[in-house]
Formats: sequence, C-alpha cells, structure tokens
Amino acid sequence: MTFKIHAIPAADAADRIAPYDGVAEAVFVDADGNPVDLTAGSTPADGSITSDMLAAGAVNTAAIGDGQVTAAKLAKGVLPAAYTLPAATATALGGVKQGAAVPNVAADADAAALASAFNGLLTQLRAAGVIAPK
Repeated sequence: MTFKIHAIPAADAADRIAPYDGVAEAVFVDADGNPVDLTAGSTPADGSITSDMLAAGAVNTAAIGDGQVTAAKLAKGVLPAAYTLPAATATALGGVKQGAAVPNVAADADAAALASAFNGLLTQLRAAGVIAPK
C-alpha cells in the first residue's frame, strides 16, 4: 500500500477532509530525529542556509558584491542592459580616449619647432576626440 501525504493549511482542513475519510497521524522529524512542528513554521537559524543550497541565479552576497544588483533594479524585476559611454561631441559630454604622447619642446626651440609641436598636439587632441576635427 502506498500513501501520499499532502500538507494543507489547518484553516482548510474542514473543507478538505470529510468526516468519513480515514485520518492517519504522523510525526515529522528533522535529520537528527527530533520532532518538527509543521504547523507553526519558523525562521531559519542563522547560518543554516548556505549559498550552495540556493538555486542557480539566486541573489546572494557574492552575486551582488560587484554592485550591479541594486534595490532599484530588483524593484523593477529586471536588470537593465549595460551602460555604454557615449562619444564626446561639441555639445554633449562623453568619454574620450587618451591621446598619444607628444614630446616636450626644447627650451631653446625656434618658432618652427614650436609650431610643429603645437600642431602635433592639436592632431593628437583631434584623434582622441577632445577637440572637433578640422
């Protein structure tokens, strides 16, 4: 003979168990054999639930350690797509790349050397997106 046991809320017992139904008594025990009261419920003891026991994808301390999961995102039920930094323009702020190094000009450089160094600097600033192209 096989029995199926379904736990039901005590408040539903009168509606779900007819007077002529056979009622078997059972005692539920924990892993150590101690009786467990299923009707009262309880809060899990500190440390009794580990990350290994959680389902894949569950939110835990390790999962939120990188700061990507926030209360606002959880409230919406979804995490938004990753943010992409826009390119800087003449009217909008944005990310810019670091330009290539431009060597210092010698203290005794003539006007032609200064002009060449300055034009090289302008070229690097344009290439990095710091200033608009010509």
